[in-house]
Amino acid sequence: MARPKTHSERMIILERIIGLVKEQGRITTNDVVAIFGVHRTTAEKYLRIA
Repeated sequence: MARPKTHSERMIILERIIGLVKEQGRITTNDVVAIFGVHRTTAEKYLRIA
């Protein structure tokens, strides 16, 4: 099992997600999973927060 992300790591991922949405107009859960290598439920959580 992977180690939990630190707060700063999560914030960096969220900032990158927001940047990708601004660039592309949208981003899917599958995109987040592929780009960041996180579990689908984690990707969904990041998208809700962002």
